[in-house]
Amino acid sequence: MSLVFYKKGDQIIFCMSIFILTLFLHLFTMTKDPGFLQKPIGVTFLQLLENFDPILLCPDCEVVRTDRSRHC
Repeated sequence: MSLVFYKKGDQIIFCMSIFILTLFLHLFTMTKDPGFLQKPIGVTFLQLLENFDPILLCPDCEVVRTDRSRHC
């Protein structure tokens, strides 16, 4: 098993390319819309109450709240 020693210039180029890639991906995700929960079409709130635990439902939005959602 042989060890490969790279020149310092190769290491700098590698580190800079990783930095630029992560910076680009960070800026790309910052500009994207995170989305939102939508009310189900054709389902009334009373039908949702019959099928789901009332604690999981938001009475203002009339949607099923997911575990990590924060709204209303």
